[in-house]
Amino acid sequence: MTATSNDKGKQISKYGGTLLYKRRARTSFYKPKRWKSRYFEIEERMLYCYNFQPSYGGQLRRAMPLEGATVEEFEGKYPF
Repeated sequence: MTATSNDKGKQISKYGGTLLYKRRARTSFYKPKRWKSRYFEIEERMLYCYNFQPSYGGQLRRAMPLEGATVEEFEGKYPF
């Protein structure tokens, strides 16, 4: 989704969606790691990670700056 701000004609891009991930640390060696669902959002050179969608009351878990990074959007399941 893309939005345009009225002050100074600045364009603000906002991308978001649910992703599955696995953490590297395990609680026990013999237990399999489970996939966890998180809602990620990219807005104004920041990556925000929520436990679920913020519009449904999701809480911010972490935020990372993306200064100097590029974002590519792919159609379909795989980028190739």
